[in-house]
Amino acid sequence: MTTSATPRPARISGAPARVTAYWISTAILGAECLGGGVMGAFRLPPFIHTATHLGYPAYFMTILGVVRVGGHRGPRTTLATA
Repeated sequence: MTTSATPRPARISGAPARVTAYWISTAILGAECLGGGVMGAFRLPPFIHTATHLGYPAYFMTILGVVRVGGHRGPRTTLATA
């Protein structure tokens, strides 16, 4: 019994497009979250109206906005060693 070996491609042809799509969608989502956090921290009318309608106090929007903006410090690039 003989088998014919077919050469494998050096890389998957769709990988660069997939990586590009990942980073573009990540950047769009990050920008939206960052913008929403800043607008919430400044208590702009659409956000403060929603928060008060849900029963939250106005200062909660400032706290939530600061936490959302502070969460965008980026990914960790190194792992801590024990």
